[in-house]
Amino acid sequence: MPSNPSALSPEQNDFCHAVAAFCDEHRISQRRLAEMVGSRFSKTEAFRLLHAECSPEVVERVRPSLAESFVRFLEDRGYFPTEIESELSNLFDPKEYIKMIANRCPLSPEAIRHFHLNRDPFDVDHLPEKHEIYTDPQIDAVVARLKDAVLYQRFVAVIGGVGTGKTLLKLRVATELSDEGASKSKLLYPEFFDMEEVTVHGIANKILAELGQTIPQNKEARVTRIREVLTQMQQEGIGVAIVLDECHRLRDKVISSLKNFWEMTNGRSSRLLGVILFGQPSFVDSRLRDVKFKEIRQRVQIIEMPPLNGSTANYIAHRLRLAGGDINTLLEPKAVERIAINAQTPLAIGNLVNGALMSAFEEEEPMVTVAMPYFKNLSTGQQVLGMRRAS
Repeated sequence: MPSNPSALSPEQNDFCHAVAAFCDEHRISQRRLAEMVGSRFSKTEAFRLLHAECSPEVVERVRPSLAESFVRFLEDRGYFPTEIESELSNLFDPKEYIKMIANRCPLSPEAIRHFHLNRDPFDVDHLPEKHEIYTDPQIDAVVARLKDAVLYQRFVAVIGGVGTGKTLLKLRVATELSDEGASKSKLLYPEFFDMEEVTVHGIANKILAELGQTIPQNKEARVTRIREVLTQMQQEGIGVAIVLDECHRLRDKVISSLKNFWEMTNGRSSRLLGVILFGQPSFVDSRLRDVKFKEIRQRVQIIEMPPLNGSTANYIAHRLRLAGGDINTLLEPKAVERIAINAQTPLAIGNLVNGALMSAFEEEEPMVTVAMPYFKNLSTGQQVLGMRRAS
């Protein structure tokens, strides 16, 4: 039976009707709405939400996921950041979604020449070489935990918003493990076009394929073959781990089954496969709070991507140096301090620095100063995050 609508507060009731209007305008069906929230609730629950007949607990549980899903939905359809803000302003408080849609700001070729740089220092399309990857003690600690997860078959989830550096972290871990001895570890990266369509058997097939094995037709035979191959690798001293991106978008059944992959043993006391997940905060804030994931929540180690915090100036100096620039000649200290107040992730910081450089270029100035009009648009204390447009 549907929950009593009167249980909703006036604000929650208005929110449900606003979600219904958004879905109607964009032709999002109840089934599609349930899928967009990542199978966190059923088509029936989506119906109740759209008709303001759900419980207050459901509204609060899915609200963060809806904000994330609607931003992604609009980005995928080519909406610009200002258009996304307009679409969502009647649904959410700006702080619930604005951090997801900050503009990407590249340097123009003319600006690069103006500042005597050899390239855009914050080009998000450039995959850095080993020596170009920025690090600090907090990042070093995360890398050490992930390498340990590979070598000793841990079950971990690395959680961070868009632009926190998860992709570069994966590259660094893979590179360091290879440098320390490729014969001692094996990382499996099963790739899927849509994480919401991933199945348990699809993961099993990808594992066998990446290990160079023929995939048996029988499901039980696949499990047996995976165990045999992993046992052999373990006997050879090779640590193996599977790495899955966008874990917040995985189906419920897949999330539950990850424990089964991790709990495979050699018949004694040794695990055969580490499981490393990468995802956004909604995986912990929404998904793992569900009682059906209790066993997962009790086993997975949550590793949060560390903010740069006091390392902002070092990060900016590092990126400028790689592009042939010098932070001391391009940005005054007070400008760096203001940027640090407004951004905590590498992507957000890069967007703000490039924005400031473009502003200085347009004013034909050789250095960014906090007196520039650009900084009047930045908060003196409110944190913002950056996000690259979805591709």
